[in-house]
Amino acid sequence: MSTKELNIYWLDDESDRFDQFKNLFEDTAADFSLVVKVHPILVEPNLFNIIEQWEASPPTPAPDLFMLDHFLQVSLPHRTTGNTLAHLLRRSFANIPLVSVTAMFTQGRDHAGQDINEYTAIFDYNNLSENLEDMFSIARDYGQLAAVTWKDLIGKLHIPESEEGVLQLAIPQELFIEHTPTKHNQLARWIRSELLAKPGYLYDELYAATFLGLTVTGFNKVKEKFDKALYQGPFATNRRPLWWQTKLKDLLYDTLGEDSPAYTQAGGRLLAKFEDDDLCKCYVSKTSDAVDFVVAQAYPNKSWHVVREQYAIPNPDRYSPLPGFDQLLIIG
Repeated sequence: MSTKELNIYWLDDESDRFDQFKNLFEDTAADFSLVVKVHPILVEPNLFNIIEQWEASPPTPAPDLFMLDHFLQVSLPHRTTGNTLAHLLRRSFANIPLVSVTAMFTQGRDHAGQDINEYTAIFDYNNLSENLEDMFSIARDYGQLAAVTWKDLIGKLHIPESEEGVLQLAIPQELFIEHTPTKHNQLARWIRSELLAKPGYLYDELYAATFLGLTVTGFNKVKEKFDKALYQGPFATNRRPLWWQTKLKDLLYDTLGEDSPAYTQAGGRLLAKFEDDDLCKCYVSKTSDAVDFVVAQAYPNKSWHVVREQYAIPNPDRYSPLPGFDQLLIIG
């Protein structure tokens, strides 16, 4: 990870939150070889004047990220919310990401009807410690996407050549037709919520292991063989490593040679001398001698399991995937 110093400007109406989380931010950053400095800004009516002053003379040090609370308790003019401030900041600082940190959405309030488009991401106060690396990655990498073209994006994401054409069909092309101040925020949101979050081009640890016919335990025994398949583009984190699926396949067959099995799930089992617990086993049938394992979710919204294809059906709550992405499955 980079050793860049990151400056987070934290706008909140409760000053005790700054003290509650400040040390956690700085200590966690050290775990990722980052230096994070928190600059608390108490939200009060004169904040509008402060933002106007920042327009004329940008704050020092330059912010790498603005962090806002979505629901503010303090009485501000014109029913101002966190996202009202986000609109103001987006207008003046288009090249700086804005994230919302709030507990309200997990306390019975749905963000579906809220105006949250200005936020690059939303994090929950209740599990903030688990998501700090994600926040730091936004502060670290967001600037890479300013005025980016499709050709630029290929290089920044390190997209495998074989995937370029299909991925270009999946990504919203309006992000490259013309540049406006919100384009790279939309692009950042798409990368985080689609490319990195949904399986297809990239696989998380469970998907990657299953692709090779292994459990996560088994995959960990041979994982170093696939280091060149790791995603290392914008918003990559150590907490949730991802692997390019096509590179997993290429590296597997480069290792096994010409006489390797046709199925990656059979080939992956030849990479080492594995124990039974290292091999995929169907959650339903309990069998491990197959090459048709898929990852499916216990319905609705329960844990993910590896099952034989015959026990999986498309998730009825999800639309058909974009080109190149996997259909999300549930155990049927």
